[in-house]
Amino acid sequence: MSQIFLPPSSQEPQPPAEVDPAHDAPPPPTYTAEPLKKPSRFWRIVKWPIHQLLKGIYLVGSLINRHRIISLIALLAVAAMVTGGVLTYRALNPQHDQTAGGSTSGTGSINIPDTPFTVVNGAQIPLSNGVVLWLHGTKTYNAQELWNGMSTDLKSAFQLQGSTEADLQRTLDTFRTQGLKFDEYVVAGSFQFPDGTATYTVEVIAHDSTQRYILTWYFKADPTGQILSFQDITQA
Repeated sequence: MSQIFLPPSSQEPQPPAEVDPAHDAPPPPTYTAEPLKKPSRFWRIVKWPIHQLLKGIYLVGSLINRHRIISLIALLAVAAMVTGGVLTYRALNPQHDQTAGGSTSGTGSINIPDTPFTVVNGAQIPLSNGVVLWLHGTKTYNAQELWNGMSTDLKSAFQLQGSTEADLQRTLDTFRTQGLKFDEYVVAGSFQFPDGTATYTVEVIAHDSTQRYILTWYFKADPTGQILSFQDITQA
């Protein structure tokens, strides 16, 4: 048999393409941590006392835990010292309702001077015997007590005006008939002079069947306590 040969191809075989040699991947960059930033000077200044405070609290707590009895005694001593200091300060620096040098009233622009320039809150002196008799006599409608509380000079002045003990009793009986009752006596002020005489201002709270009254009585007593003068200074 005969063999049939195909004609040669017009395309010549191409040489295989050159393959670029494989390159190794570059190694990853090495991580380098950023250097720590130095705290600012302001923060260092603020942090130091906080650190010392926390340290001190820790040391004190440790000391208290180890020596509880001694710590309790020290705590009581500190509390006593603080209390004594506060009381001493208040005693040496009394507070005033008004500021030094004057103050302004709440309803206007008038400057009110500070009161301790010459105003003194004097202590109340006890009522004299004559004033006590007068007040109790009006409370119980007993004119004899009023009369016994008067000095000789005041009795003479009453008699010159035509008034006697009996007239006083009739006046008190009229008060009782009209339902006037004396409820309270409030000593508003008192002062004793160098010669032994004294003055008393008494606010009298009374009422009847229709209304309530606040009367103001002013007494002057001699050194023995008897009433030298009596005035009803009640405002209308």
